[in-house]
Amino acid sequence: MRWAIGVKDIVRSGEVPLPVDEAIIRMIRARMDEAGCVRIGPSPGDEVEVVEGPLRGLRGILEREVGDRERVIVLLTAIEYQARVVIERRAVRAIVGEWI
Repeated sequence: MRWAIGVKDIVRSGEVPLPVDEAIIRMIRARMDEAGCVRIGPSPGDEVEVVEGPLRGLRGILEREVGDRERVIVLLTAIEYQARVVIERRAVRAIVGEWI
């Protein structure tokens, strides 16, 4: 294979292609949108941490994107209290699944 749209390279050791664990393939497929593009960054259901602003350091679950896709709703979990907040997408990072 010489090229494919959206493919930078094949996972390999030298010139030998390497097998990719099925769990990694499932994780990549779960992040694909209708057009077959892989979403980068946290997705709904991911545990996230707020990395900027007055809520910095708090953790929660990314619930969904807000209309413009620049903001997300995060279900924050604090000591025996939960709150939904609308926050800039750039202000959160995934706690798990960061390898993508």
